[in-house]
Amino acid sequence: MEEDRTGATFARNRGVAAASGDLVAFTDADCEPAADWLDRLTSAFRPGIGAVAGRIKPAPPKTVVEAFAALYTLRTGEEPFDSTRFTLLRGGFATANLVVRRDVFTAIGGFDEGIRIYGEDYDLCARIYRLGRVIRYEPQAVGLHHHRTTLRGLLRQSFHFGACHAYLLRRHFRRKVLIELPLTSWDRDDLPGRIWLDLASADKKLIALWGLAGWLPWLWWLPVGYLAYLYVDACRRFRREIFPIPRWARLAAPGLLLAKSAAMTAGRLVGSARYRAVCL
Repeated sequence: MEEDRTGATFARNRGVAAASGDLVAFTDADCEPAADWLDRLTSAFRPGIGAVAGRIKPAPPKTVVEAFAALYTLRTGEEPFDSTRFTLLRGGFATANLVVRRDVFTAIGGFDEGIRIYGEDYDLCARIYRLGRVIRYEPQAVGLHHHRTTLRGLLRQSFHFGACHAYLLRRHFRRKVLIELPLTSWDRDDLPGRIWLDLASADKKLIALWGLAGWLPWLWWLPVGYLAYLYVDACRRFRREIFPIPRWARLAAPGLLLAKSAAMTAGRLVGSARYRAVCL
């Protein structure tokens, strides 16, 4: 069966229509599921569970950009848990590693074909919760993910991720004020408006520190120190990975993180205007 329309939502819905099982499994073209992937996912189902999501691990990188993306993108935990609510920061799972009950998928109307670029998987999860079902996270069901290999691809992906944040805020919350800070977050569902401020992203931190240094010149060392911190933190993350990374390549991590954060902020601004929600 072929799908003439372009887009992941069209293709996935057509694939489900062609399938015949009680469970429908999703992965992506840039993923490599483990041999026992399906067994691990399907065995985690029990009454009340509408979907099971598996763990996403980075595949061995081929470029510096891919190695960087592996450190900061789609990082999932090692412990299983049940998720019952979508909060923007938690409760969303990627279709790179996901199995959904067919009856649940049908009941919520499948993927929203109005979403053309990114966010359709988190939107699906939010509607599964609305149906009163649980999503189980099963870390033993592993899929390897190949991240973007070029700077252009990384920035484009980050921009569209940012734009979909505004979409998810608009679609799934009548009232929401979420403010992310460097060490904590403030989340309220009882205040008017739809506002999501990520004040903990790398680009905004650097801008704030530069502003502070411009106001009090003797604090010039703060932005420089923050860049040094980003480098040390990237080195620490690289040391935890199983794949080798040239030491010189780690110098690129602070710049790549700032570029990725700025692209996502730009996407959130565009998404705010498009979907009439304050997302920055």
